[in-house]
Amino acid sequence: MPPEKLQGIMAHEIAESASLTVRWRIRVLPDGSFAGRVLGHDLRMTRYFEDFSPGQRFDLGSVVVTEDEILDFARQFDPQPFHTDPKAAAQSPFGGLIASGWHTASLFMRLYADAVLAGADSQGSPGVETMRWLAPVRPGDRLTGTSIVDDVVPSSSNQQRGTAVITSEVTNQDGVVVMRLTARGLFGRRPG
Repeated sequence: MPPEKLQGIMAHEIAESASLTVRWRIRVLPDGSFAGRVLGHDLRMTRYFEDFSPGQRFDLGSVVVTEDEILDFARQFDPQPFHTDPKAAAQSPFGGLIASGWHTASLFMRLYADAVLAGADSQGSPGVETMRWLAPVRPGDRLTGTSIVDDVVPSSSNQQRGTAVITSEVTNQDGVVVMRLTARGLFGRRPG
């Protein structure tokens, strides 16, 4: 059924399994995109390239970093003593255990994916232009992410998408910036 025929229709569905019940309600908006609720959380089902604008800010939420997570990540992906051994870390220039920068970047990515990419017509990224780890992340730190759109550029080679240049920061509970990055994201254009 074309979007104009579905406009305003509400749909209720229940999917059940032995361990999970999912309830959702979806509404087709006048522009053909969807809005709805999943498990009680508001959700915009599609964010298009046209929905990004320079200066736009996204609050990404926060996460608390635990010692066990720092150790587990580092043992698997970045096995340096100041990430994997609290005693050796105490003797390091950092004076204690710190998270791998890649762990910090991964935590940021999850916050960004949940706050910006979830429901977006994301078509990947050609990469990160800059990424800096500016201060150590320690066990118990609460990391909060923010992203600001720097620029939006329609694609010259593919009329179905555009690029959003976005600078993001991760701060700790004291307001200290622990990571800053600028990356490009590819997003589909609004259909129609």
